[in-house]
Amino acid sequence: MPHSTLPLADDGPVLELAISVSRARRYALTRFGSSVAEPVRVRALIDTGATFSCLDTSVFAHLKILSKGTVPILTPVEFHFTLAIGGGT
Repeated sequence: MPHSTLPLADDGPVLELAISVSRARRYALTRFGSSVAEPVRVRALIDTGATFSCLDTSVFAHLKILSKGTVPILTPVEFHFTLAIGGGT
């Protein structure tokens, strides 16, 4: 498992990441002559106790990844959300 030691930022355990399509999707898109979107740079909160990872829908839209559905979630402060479930490879 990869391991990194980084300084803790003023706003917590946050990293700058580049999110892109998978290698399999990149290969399929280029094989059929479709363009491949550039990676999206995001700031990500590292939460080792999280069950899921979430991204803003604008990331999926930029990468042209369609939703496969939604799932309701409940936050600790009792806000109700419906999250889109991302596409496959």
